[in-house]
Amino acid sequence: MSRDQSKRIISSSSHDDGPVYRAYLLGSDDRIIGVEDIVASDDIEALMRARSLADRNAVELWDRARRIIRVERRTH
Repeated sequence: MSRDQSKRIISSSSHDDGPVYRAYLLGSDDRIIGVEDIVASDDIEALMRARSLADRNAVELWDRARRIIRVERRTH
C-alpha cells in the first residue's frame, strides 16, 4: 500500500452521506465527557472535523474499534 493510499482509508461503518466516525471529547482526567458522530468520506476529512472540536478538550477519533488519532486540546 502506498503512502497516499494509507491516508485514504474508508470507514467500515457508513451513513447515507458517507462513513461515520466517532469523536470522543475527553475531560482533563481523560474520561469521556461527550461524543460527536462525524460523517466524512475518509480519515483525513474526519481528522479535520475532529480538530475543530478540540477547542476546549482533547478529542479521540475512532472508526468503530480502530483508534485513528488523539487530538490534543488547542491552546490559545
